[in-house]
Amino acid sequence: MLTRATASFPATSARALCVLAAAASSPACRVFVANVPFGCSEADLGVAMEQRFGPVSGLQLAPDRTAGPPTHRGFGNVQFA
Repeated sequence: MLTRATASFPATSARALCVLAAAASSPACRVFVANVPFGCSEADLGVAMEQRFGPVSGLQLAPDRTAGPPTHRGFGNVQFA
C-alpha cells in the first residue's frame, strides 16, 4: 500500500516541495493539498505525508457527494503535529 501511495502522486516541482517542507516544519501547521489522485485514500495520503514531511495530526480530503461510491474531490488539508 505504501509504494502505491507514493508512486501514484504526480511529480511536483522542487519549489513546491521546499514550500511544503518549510510549512510542515512549523508547529501545528495546516497545509492545503491539491491534485490528489482519485484512487488515493486519506490513509494513503497520510502515510505518504508522514514519510516525507513528518508526523501528521489530522487529514481531511473534500468529499464528493455527487458520485455513487464514496470518493473525494482531489484536494484537502493536512495538519502536521
